Amino acid sequence: MPDKKTPRAVVVAAASAVCGDKPRVITHEERKKINERCGRQSVGRRAVGEWLSALGYKAQAPARQQKSVRTLISKAFNAAQKMQDREQLRLHKVALLAAIEAEAEKLGFQLPSWDHVTSIASDMAVPPWPRIQGMPPGPVSENELRQQLIVFLMRARTEKEVSKKFGDKGMALLAALLKTPPDGYRMKEGRNEYREKTYYLEQIPGKRTIKPGKRVFKVLHSKDDPDYLSVIFPQNLDFADSPQDNQLRILPIDTVWYGDHGCDRGRFVEYLQYIASKPYVFAFLNGDIIGGSDYDKESAVQKREELTELLAPVAHKILWAQSGPLEKRMRKIDGVEPLANICEELRIHHTERPVRADVYWKFPQKPIEFYALHGRSQARKAGSKVNAIQDVVTDNNFPHFTILGHLQHGTTKGYTVRRIDPIGQTVKEHTAYGIICPGFRVHRGSEGEKKGYPSPAMGTVGCWIDSKNGHHAGS
Repeated sequence: MPDKKTPRAVVVAAASAVCGDKPRVITHEERKKINERCGRQSVGRRAVGEWLSALGYKAQAPARQQKSVRTLISKAFNAAQKMQDREQLRLHKVALLAAIEAEAEKLGFQLPSWDHVTSIASDMAVPPWPRIQGMPPGPVSENELRQQLIVFLMRARTEKEVSKKFGDKGMALLAALLKTPPDGYRMKEGRNEYREKTYYLEQIPGKRTIKPGKRVFKVLHSKDDPDYLSVIFPQNLDFADSPQDNQLRILPIDTVWYGDHGCDRGRFVEYLQYIASKPYVFAFLNGDIIGGSDYDKESAVQKREELTELLAPVAHKILWAQSGPLEKRMRKIDGVEPLANICEELRIHHTERPVRADVYWKFPQKPIEFYALHGRSQARKAGSKVNAIQDVVTDNNFPHFTILGHLQHGTTKGYTVRRIDPIGQTVKEHTAYGIICPGFRVHRGSEGEKKGYPSPAMGTVGCWIDSKNGHHAGS
């Protein structure tokens, strides 16, 4: 009996137990089992490989290196170039995968996916697998075509995409679906990242309680820039009898991540309830509102519907909304920009750009200027965050309020500015406030906590406008 403490004896015992006593070609899975057995007795993988080779065992080459598989793929891809019939091409693909499966079983390697097959073909420099556009061959009934179009529109599509895949018949059916969507669905419009109009079918929830209230303000848009807003409150609108208490408060809502395991949903709901309960409090959505780990293809419609119902009681108090990088990522799931979808439902002005807004209340000739953006700064230290907001304030010529999101810091900083009063033709001082928004993310168990980042700020920061057109930032 060999000494079982030597690496050779350990490898011999492991190979015999897994593959039998006779040396042969071993599969990748068998090699993994041998490595595990030898690893328990402190024999490294390199030593295992050397001893297996010395004992006559040979490792099975992966699919990419199998000559027989490469030959199958080469012949099939070249033959596919001559096919003009979509159904014929589909059956040819099925036959190729079946042949590779049989070869894989015979040679003992894992069946590669179709993406793996096309990758091998690309390495071999054979012609790519053809894509036959237009309708499938043979007669297709209008009902079958309609069902195909319905499935296609489960993801947001442009008219160009519909026309390319289904032709003129598809465009006619799209017009019909716009008028009469299938049972249980509603046809909605959106915009893709290139601002092209898209159409998509969205399942109708069983029960809806969405009834936005009446707005007390008007939103007007600049002729040259639709995201330059004028938000106009009635001059006779008062919230208190005392001029000192008669104030308008505008709060940013930023970095919610509704649909993520790290969203502090309870605190977010309490915040919305506070806004709804105070007649003098209004808000705007400042990006990264919806999306995250729990927002996927199966749950996207449900998450959008949940947030729509949560925002509905305060929709008439939301001045505008802008998306952040999170919403941009979520668009890739089903082609729908989630915040734009919700804002269309609630009739809230939505944009993917920073917002410039002039807010008018008691003094129609002297608006309070806002500049709000979500931002992308990765600053971690308090000083770096202040520098980030200071740059934005300076670059935008010191508006009354500059709001920056993403950093979850919850701080305000004032900058004294001298300006010419266009009405009185005098130089006056005013304070320009930079505001960094807090967020609604749970710190415990988050990646930030694991990396040692400080806990993000909680609470409220906002913009105060009084009845004498004074302004300040507070928390």
